[in-house]
Formats: sequence, C-alpha cells, structure tokens
Amino acid sequence: GSALLRRMLHFTQSLLHYLVFDVIEESCCALDELLKQSKSVDDVITHHDSFLDGCITQFLLGDATLIKAIAHLTSSSLRFADIIESIARSMDVELALDTSSDMTKRLEQRRRRSRVIGDSARMTAEDESYRKTVRQHEVAFDNELKGLLSTLVTYCPNCIYNCSSRFD
Repeated sequence: GSALLRRMLHFTQSLLHYLVFDVIEESCCALDELLKQSKSVDDVITHHDSFLDGCITQFLLGDATLIKAIAHLTSSSLRFADIIESIARSMDVELALDTSSDMTKRLEQRRRRSRVIGDSARMTAEDESYRKTVRQHEVAFDNELKGLLSTLVTYCPNCIYNCSSRFD
C-alpha cells in the first residue's frame, strides 16, 4: 500500500513540477522578453493572448480527454489516500501518556506504542481484503496512467517528452 501511495504522490508532484517549472516559469520568461519588445498596447495584448493560449495547451486543458484522464488519476489517488488514512486512524493506539520527567518510562512507552502499531500494521498488510483493495487501486492507477500517456502522445507530442520522463 505504501509503495502505491508513493507512486501516486510522485505522479502528483511530477505533474505540479511540470506545470510550474516547465510551463509557467518558461512561458513567463518568454512573455517578459516579448513585452520588453512591445511597441504598443496591441502588441502587449497579442503577446499576452499568445501566452495564455500556450499555457492552456501546455497545461493540458485544451482537450476534454486529457482533463478527464488527469481528473481520474488525481481522484483515484485521493480515494486511495483516504483509505490508507482511515486504516492508519484505526491503528492509532491510545496509550496513556506518562508526562513525568522520567525518561526511562517515557522511552518504554514509546517502544510499547511502536510495537503495538507495528503489529497492527503487519496484521493489516497480511489481511487479504486489504491486499485485494491495494491491488485493485494499483491496477486502476496503472491503467489510468497508461491512458493519460497515450492521450498525451496524440494530443500534445511536445508535452509528452517533459511529462512522461517524470511519470514513471
């Protein structure tokens, strides 16, 4: 479960990195140069419109299929994260915390809590219904990611190089 969660997080972080650094930063720098060369308000408007059109295309917002694919991937990731969070909350062990200054007691308490949580995590990982849930989400995520990449090849061949290198 944690490996799939890390992959989902990696996808989300990679998408955000692409949008912020490969699209916004580069486009803003290019727009800035064009604005410095502008001689009229019409030039500024033309350059700005071109900037916005480029951002929409590179943000992958110009095609309903791409928007759906990204929405499916992100909502799938959120659903799985909610499941993991719910399981983690159910494992949270409420042991009375000793607020005394005796470090030995506090350390033993932490060790006991870690053991209980570790045992609970092992039992959950070995549970067949948990493993089945993880497998189902993993297959769905992989299929949705493959669908996004194949759509990217068709819609935005230039974007595919920047995106796919990160969406491993």
